[in-house]
Amino acid sequence: MDQQIPKWISEARKMIRETRKMVSGSDVRGRRYWVGLSEQERRDLCFLSLLKSRHVKCAWEELSESEKNALWNGILKIRELQQQTSFFTQEDFNGVVDCQVGRRVDEPKIPNSMH
Repeated sequence: MDQQIPKWISEARKMIRETRKMVSGSDVRGRRYWVGLSEQERRDLCFLSLLKSRHVKCAWEELSESEKNALWNGILKIRELQQQTSFFTQEDFNGVVDCQVGRRVDEPKIPNSMH
């Protein structure tokens, strides 16, 4: 049998969570980080966090708890990607951009009516 939690208990729990954040400074650090991001950095973080583009322009206070948790998950993804790619250098990707497929000199030019 499901029991409903009285409203005053859920409100008290919410106040305790908010007080913990305030005392620990975690909410302040998160807000400071969010405010300091450029629009492009916010866009990148929102993309990795699976948030919508409308979140890019939101103030920290406008974000819900679940949206802030999504941002945290996005930061964890960034950390994971950094660990996975920490040994890469530019040499690992040299030539990838410059790779072009061209016609061989001795290859006959065959007209293609489909193009």
